[in-house]
Amino acid sequence: MLMAILVLSGFRIPHAIAAQNPLLDGWISDHPGLAPCKPYEEQFEEIDELLKGGRWTDAEVMLLQIKATAPDCALVPLFHGRIHYYRRNDRQALALFNQLAVRHPDMYQTYHFRGIIYNDYGLQTVALEEFHKVMMVNPTIGSGYFLRYIFPYLEKDGKLDPAHIDSMLQYVTNTAASNLTRGFLAFYQDNYPVALRHFKNVTAAEPQHAGAWLYAGRSYEEMRWRLEAYHCYNKAIEIDNTFARAWLLRGLILIKDRNWYHGCRDLYKAKELEYPAADMAIRNFCRRGRFQ
Repeated sequence: MLMAILVLSGFRIPHAIAAQNPLLDGWISDHPGLAPCKPYEEQFEEIDELLKGGRWTDAEVMLLQIKATAPDCALVPLFHGRIHYYRRNDRQALALFNQLAVRHPDMYQTYHFRGIIYNDYGLQTVALEEFHKVMMVNPTIGSGYFLRYIFPYLEKDGKLDPAHIDSMLQYVTNTAASNLTRGFLAFYQDNYPVALRHFKNVTAAEPQHAGAWLYAGRSYEEMRWRLEAYHCYNKAIEIDNTFARAWLLRGLILIKDRNWYHGCRDLYKAKELEYPAADMAIRNFCRRGRFQ
């Protein structure tokens, strides 16, 4: 009943956003902006539950209490921005996220929420560039933003429409984001040579783009060029050694080449990084305990 009243009052329901927001997945990390937050990990988990339940005032009170003792904790303005977003105070939310992006440009959560707000206002080209920034900072989750938010606007009658694609991407100022989007579109239409061309354009412009290296590798692998794919996954891991999916895909290539030992080592590394598919791959290809 409370949720129905909130919807009728114009509030956003936080459940969907919370479910797709990996905010608390590895959130208390070595990031300098999060170090002051570590003593308050349990409180932030409680605040997150309050937000999911629509109890924004209670969450705000707890945030103010934390701010009084840990003014440099970057999660305080981030959570305040979430509260403003749920209350449809988008201007205040964007102001907080913009400040965080300046202070902590490698906090992907700020681009996550900015992209969602722009997307809500129909500014898909701006949202696309924000989601591209997410992928730059956190390649493990970034590609999902393109599939979740951008692809629906590129369809007509349930099919990807080239006219929609061209009309949208002509306003995208970040050429890497444009190439990445075209690469995804080609990849998911099974046009791997075209996808590879766009992903290589991204890596040429932004050599540290781990996500583009991974998808270049996937394109190579779909074309049965395993050695080239292996080198791409190597590059992705070299750029970001916490990129669990790259460890998994490199491990599977090694196993296909009958390099069981090093392949399974990679799969266990993906499991250590909590990649969901790693357990099944280990059960299928690696004898229990041998490679741990």
